Amino acid sequence: MPDALLTSLSSPLPLSTLKDVALHLSASPPAVSRGFEVATVTVLNALAHIADDGLAMRRVIEIASQMPAIESASAFNGIHTPQNASCVASVQLFVASMFGDKQGAVLDSIRRETGLQAAATATVVWLSAQSVLRLL
Repeated sequence: MPDALLTSLSSPLPLSTLKDVALHLSASPPAVSRGFEVATVTVLNALAHIADDGLAMRRVIEIASQMPAIESASAFNGIHTPQNASCVASVQLFVASMFGDKQGAVLDSIRRETGLQAAATATVVWLSAQSVLRLL
């Protein structure tokens, strides 16, 4: 059961979209897939650390309620449109608040584990955080 849950959480995109995301990020599909796995576990771990903070969890639930689904490559390609700017800003703020001053080290660790470039790593962490938040 835990493996099935992790698989569903760390594979938020259909395979065809995963390939399109990998193409968009100039990365291999296996690296992007591994990036989702590692980033999802990292996001879940960060959430576990704030679980006893009611204010932080309310903020997480508020952000989660605003998350649009990314189900296709066309949606992925549009995540940085002006219409989604506030959503993007909210998730980026959330990711920064989860990791605090260790955000750079966390991203570097994920980058080394997956072989993704820095910008691709940040995008995969952002998408993973969004996927986890949508489940709340």
